[in-house]
Amino acid sequence: MPITLAGQQMIVTLQKLPQLHDGHHYVCRFGDIFDYQATNYNKDSLACRTPPQDNLPPLPTGEDHVIVSLSVMSMETGVNFVSIDLSFYECGTHTSCVSCVGSDWACNWCVYENRCTHNDSICSKPNEIIVTGQYNRGTTMDGPDACPQLQPQNGEVLIPNNVNTEITVNVSNFPLSTMLSRYQCSLNIEGVDQFVEATRDDSTVACTRRSFTYTSIEQELNATLSIWWTDDNNNIHRVDDRHGFTVTLYKCEVLRPDCSRCVSEETTRAELGCVWCGNTCGVLASAVCETAAEIVNLHNEINCPDPVIMMIYPLFGPDEGNTIITVMASDLGRRFSDLREVTIGGQICDFHDLEMYYRTGASVHCRTRSSYDLRPQLIQASITGANGIEQRSHGEATFRYKV
Repeated sequence: MPITLAGQQMIVTLQKLPQLHDGHHYVCRFGDIFDYQATNYNKDSLACRTPPQDNLPPLPTGEDHVIVSLSVMSMETGVNFVSIDLSFYECGTHTSCVSCVGSDWACNWCVYENRCTHNDSICSKPNEIIVTGQYNRGTTMDGPDACPQLQPQNGEVLIPNNVNTEITVNVSNFPLSTMLSRYQCSLNIEGVDQFVEATRDDSTVACTRRSFTYTSIEQELNATLSIWWTDDNNNIHRVDDRHGFTVTLYKCEVLRPDCSRCVSEETTRAELGCVWCGNTCGVLASAVCETAAEIVNLHNEINCPDPVIMMIYPLFGPDEGNTIITVMASDLGRRFSDLREVTIGGQICDFHDLEMYYRTGASVHCRTRSSYDLRPQLIQASITGANGIEQRSHGEATFRYKV
């Protein structure tokens, strides 16, 4: 029963209702909040009056109804003959069409007034659209499927950070464009809505090209997209989204400090379109790449810069060899198979059985061989470039053997 209709007469039908002696009656008892003397409606039925709205308990937080137990008691015997739960519901707690008409109650949604009600006659705007609740009898505009809403996205929507991008969204059941004055899109990024104007073409909404940004040092960040319309009375409506339309913002440069890690399939999803632009990782449409003299991408067979060995660990090892050292560098290949050799003072340092420790572009482990030359030994590495030609490393890191 709608909570606003509390205080109404209701009929309670009971099988084999005992007859009472003169002077006695039945009472309809609603929990411990309200009693009402029942009157005979017919042989097996009683007429009761429900509690006034002011007598009902408040709605629990986050709920759209309150449950009150109803029992029928004989004042002659003090016996409760029946006890059932009654739900008093408030459609007005629902603030979206899908929530309203998908509820368990006889609630309808007035589209232009953005209102959920059990009595849609109070929605009086011209050309009002009524979406009928799934538990209500009404027009063909029935249930959540009939609400204005975003359609499921066809695939992942990728947006590079701080690059102008257009987003298109499929929608359904929108009112006529003549009844609406404005469309907007918003992306909720790090808890803050970033808005942009939008246009509509029948069942497609296009969010105007603009750049979206986030501040966290993360390669990728999910953001929630919302669509809004403004009606001819300047009321703003948020369009229902039953499927959760998300956009993935990304920064090519995060954790990709060199060319190898920028364009390697092992560290960068191909869908992102990250490229190496001179000395940074970005996308072709970014400002930093528009002026770059040379672009390295996953497929153009242009070499990344030569490897640069920056440090090793440990710096010392026994002269009989068998020390596993870590060589840390930049641009040390896009994949393990790019590595040709690592040498210590011109002598091979074996890495082929240590692939599990390889970090794309950044480090390789190798095992020393024996040597009796106790002088500092220069560490060098070579890789196969994207064009198939050998690239040799630079750097002055050294390793020393000790007796």
